[in-house]
Amino acid sequence: MKLTFKNFTRLTEEEIELVCNMRNSTGVRTKMYNQDIIPLEEHKKWLAGLKDRTDCFYFLAYADDKVLGVVDFTSISEFECEWGYYLDEKYLNSGYGVVLEYFVLKYAFENIGVEKLFCAVLDSNKNVYDTHIKYFGFVADENYSSARQTEKGELKFNGLSLTKADSQKWKNPTVERSLKFFKVEEIEWK
Repeated sequence: MKLTFKNFTRLTEEEIELVCNMRNSTGVRTKMYNQDIIPLEEHKKWLAGLKDRTDCFYFLAYADDKVLGVVDFTSISEFECEWGYYLDEKYLNSGYGVVLEYFVLKYAFENIGVEKLFCAVLDSNKNVYDTHIKYFGFVADENYSSARQTEKGELKFNGLSLTKADSQKWKNPTVERSLKFFKVEEIEWK
């Protein structure tokens, strides 16, 4: 399998619409900080603004010809950055999330060059929270926790962090099996 991560600044019109639809799907949107439906025109304006930014990168992830989801790196500084990803609804619980996370972490530490990654996971999204801890060595970190008031009530996000040094020590047999099962032979970030 070839994994390709295509920068949002290089997306075609078809891919832009696909990303907007994927992001607005119920299974994705309801796990995000901003759970509002984003109109396509607003999404396009936001994408146009990415061209001049160096503090964030967004990528559309492919496995061969299949669109898997989106990965992002935001709030990039010399030392740290926030990261996240979401899968297309049809690939939830497929194992692709573990594979993507492995290569996303590797890219952040080796290519972006940060020493620490952090993220915030919706309190009800236990599966993703547990995956970060169990499979990749993230630790709970209140510095990155937050809450947001919505019409439906408060949304709580639990912060997690991982240092480059800790990531290099961490090995998990499940991740190794996933990498072998999916037979990732090539990775391209473009």
